[in-house]
Amino acid sequence: MPVMSLSEQDFGALPSNERERTQNEAIELTRTLRNLARHALSAGENAQATGDKQTTRAHCEAVLHLGQALSDPERLLLIQLVGKAIVKMAQERLSTVK
Repeated sequence: MPVMSLSEQDFGALPSNERERTQNEAIELTRTLRNLARHALSAGENAQATGDKQTTRAHCEAVLHLGQALSDPERLLLIQLVGKAIVKMAQERLSTVK
């Protein structure tokens, strides 16, 4: 996924039509990643409801790692911001696992 290795500086250097295409690709990618994170956290909640704290923690930690990877300052700002939101969601869920 080329958009994942694109920095803000690289993005700004793209021709206008390429920037628009890349922006649309980044928006679609972040939508997919948010849905993936929500799904994994939901699966973790289901595991917690059955008392399976190990699976709950594993799902939350996987989402946390995803968010941290997306938050890398060398990524597009949109991807970084979505990563930070995913980190926050995962941390909140992890704090409920006792």
